[in-house]
Parts: sequence; C-alpha cells; structure tokens
Amino acid sequence: MTMTEISPEALKTSSSNDYLFTVMLACAVIATLLFAYWPSLSTMIHLWNTSDTYAHGWLIPPISLYLLYQMRHTLAAVEIRPAWWALLPIVGCGALWMLAFLADVQVIQQLMVVALVLGVTLLIVGWEWFKQAAFPLGFLFLAVPMGDGLTPHLVDMTADFVVYALRATGIPVYREGTFFVIPSGSWSVVSGCSGMRYLMATITVGVLFAYLNYRSIWRRVTFVGVAIVVAIIANWLRAYMIVMIAHLSGMKLALGVDHYIYGWVFFGIVIFLLMTIGMIWSEAPAIEETANSHTKHSRVAVSRTSWLGAILAGLVAIHLWPLLAAKASTTVPHPPLEIASDVKLVEANWIPVGRPVRDWQPHFVGTPTVYERAFKADEHTVAMYIVWYAEQSQGEELIHAANELVRDKYEPWRFLSASSQSTSMHANSPVLETILKQRGGERQILVWQSNWVGGRFTMSNLTTKLLDIASRFRGQGNPAAAVIFYTPIGQDEAP
Repeated sequence: MTMTEISPEALKTSSSNDYLFTVMLACAVIATLLFAYWPSLSTMIHLWNTSDTYAHGWLIPPISLYLLYQMRHTLAAVEIRPAWWALLPIVGCGALWMLAFLADVQVIQQLMVVALVLGVTLLIVGWEWFKQAAFPLGFLFLAVPMGDGLTPHLVDMTADFVVYALRATGIPVYREGTFFVIPSGSWSVVSGCSGMRYLMATITVGVLFAYLNYRSIWRRVTFVGVAIVVAIIANWLRAYMIVMIAHLSGMKLALGVDHYIYGWVFFGIVIFLLMTIGMIWSEAPAIEETANSHTKHSRVAVSRTSWLGAILAGLVAIHLWPLLAAKASTTVPHPPLEIASDVKLVEANWIPVGRPVRDWQPHFVGTPTVYERAFKADEHTVAMYIVWYAEQSQGEELIHAANELVRDKYEPWRFLSASSQSTSMHANSPVLETILKQRGGERQILVWQSNWVGGRFTMSNLTTKLLDIASRFRGQGNPAAAVIFYTPIGQDEAP
C-alpha cells in the first residue's frame, strides 16, 4: 500500500474549483430568488425607467458587480463555509416582504428583496467572505427608489428659504403656502423644486466617493452627512437664484428649458467642489499583498453536501413567502354604496343638487370606481366623493404618491393648508381637513378626507395599510376607498 502525494498545484486547483462551485451555487439561488420576487423588482425597474429621481438605479448593480470584481483576489483568499444562522434574517425579511406585499408597500418589498439577496449570500459563503464584500453588497440598497415621503418637507423648506432670501434681498413677497408673489410675477414651489433628484444623486455619489477615498468609518459618515446638507442648501440657493434671474431679467430668463439646464449646471459645480475639497482629507487605500492575493485561494471548510443542505434550506426559506402571499391575495368586492351608507349624512332637509365646484376633482391613480353625490340644505352645499378600489395592485391603490387633491402646476386650484379635525360625519373618526384656493381668485374649497378599509374609517396611511393586511388574512381581499367631502367657501360657485 502506497500513499499518493498530492502536489501543491493540485491542492490549489481543487480549492479554486470548490470556490467557483460555491460562487456558482450562490448565483443560482439568487437567480431563483429574483424570479420568485419579480413583481417587486419589476416595479423598481419601472421607476428607474420613468422617474428622473431614480434613474441612477440602473447604475447601482453594475457598480456593485465591478467593485466585487476588483476585490476578487481578496475574496478568493477568504475561508468560506455556510452560515446557517443566516436563515433567521432570511425568514424575517421574507415575512416582512409578505406583509409589505399584502399591504402593497412597494419600498418595503424592494428593500426586503435586496436584503434577501444579501441573506442568501451570507448563508452560502459565510460571514468572513460576506464581511469583506459588505460594501459592494450593501451598495445595492441605493438602487431602491425611496424617499418620496421627504418631498413635501423639502418643498416647504425650499419655499421657506426662498421667501426669506427674497425678503432679505429687499424684494416684497406675498406668500400663501408654497405659492408666493413678487412684483415681477408669481411663483410656486412644486415637487420638482424640492431637490429630491439632487439629494438622491448626491447620496449615491457621496457614498461611493467616501468608500473609495476614506478608510475610517467616521470620515465616511462625516463626508456623506456633509454631502447631504450641501445638496439641500444648494437646492435652496438654486431655487432662489432662478427666481432672482427671472426677476432681474423682467421674467425673460430662467423660465423655460434654461431653468433646468441652469439648475443642473449649478448643482454639478457644487458637487465638483465638494468632491475636490473632500480629496484633501482622502486616505490612501490599504496596500493589498498582491503576491498573496494571486497565490492564496479560499479554503473550503465543509463538504459540498453541507452546502447543498444549506442551499435547500435557503430555497425553502425564500420561496415560502411568495406562495403564502399568493394564497392570501383573494378579493371580495364591496360596492361604494355600502360605504356611503356608513356615512352619517342624513338630514330631512338635504336635497340632491349638481356639483358645487365644477373645475376641481381629486386625482387618483388607476381606474377606480367613482361615486359622487352633492346635497344642499338652506345655503350650504356639501358634496360626497368616493374613490373605490375593489382590488388594489401596483398602480391601482389607495395609498400612492400620485394620489393628490391638486396636481402641481396644472390645476386652477392650489394647496393652502391641511390639518387633522374631529368630526361625527362617519364613525367619529378624525379627518384630514384641507383648504384649497383658486389661483388668481378668492374662491376656496374646504375638503374633508378619510380612508375606508375593512369597514373602518381612518386618516392614517399606516393604519390603512395594517387594516389592508388584516383584511387579506381574513380572506376578504383588499378593497379600499377614499371618502371625501368638500364644500365651497368664500365666493361660492352656484350649483
């Protein structure tokens, strides 16, 4: 009996093959994950294609892959083994995805899909490999379109700064909400002026710049934080200077295409200066031992059978939740008249009339059923407007960023104020009270708005989503409606 001596070259080849086998398994499992969660991914890609704010999403996966490729020698030198404990975050992220799917909260769905990709990677290659690749993998989260909830706040902040700066310049300003008038003309700070596009671009570029130029965590965090502040302030200055250019030119400049060109040129200069200054404190990258990186290969610490077991468990953990979500997605329609019967608008002297305001109506995405009635008693006219979604889905849903009482720029009405009010109109539930004002006129509209889900009224979007999930789990589908009452105030329009 003789012992066969294994050469170092053979060991190196075997280790390399095991490493490639493991990476290929991870890619295969991730491919099945992307297929199973494609509905969430498709909506993300749709936003990349249709929104200037999130168009940068197309760049994130290639950048992440390129960074991983640059680290290939370092990653190939790390010991790899399955991290079975990664099943816990995989199960948690899958469950959260299912709840977000049932509530039709796209941003949570998309975040959880990215988290599942990271979880599967951790499960198959182990903690040491995952730790080395943490930034390129975590960078994928920036591909998720998120932050729309910040837009109204950024709009208000921009309007506050522009009005303050104009007054400090000596220009008189009359302001109502985000609409203001100066001697040369009228302006309105709309969602496109919020600076959300600049902020998203700055965060993406800033995070990548900080990773490539700094090693210490505090320098990276500081730079990204400063970049965010600079982006917000730069947008304020951009909006102010656009108004000033138009004002000083007699409303001839900065009103058309040059409005956008000027904005991006100014923002590009600000970001260039930020990066230039940031390079002053850059740290040299860690020197990689090139010789070792080309000769060392990952030592596979367990057998292929163990990996196949981890992969099987991972496949079950990631594919369970789409199946459960599909089972809960049933629909039981409720006609809008049932909602109308829940509303306490019963008076002996109320009589049906025509629409009290003919040049305004709310805007809701998709093709919901609309039920509208108007009543009059004495000199008071109240209209009820119900927007009914029998089956909610992406683009056909009650809670959506595009559902607005007034669209920017295009309406003869504009937003004036909003607050929560208590009312006995329906089930003693509070309503969102909004006042709209006619552009260039004195007419106003008082609007009360609430959501109806599962037989309950609420003005909270979060409560609406939770009631939506509960309704699905009860097998009653996900029907929902917006219940709106409005009445003209000021100079009323005759019905």
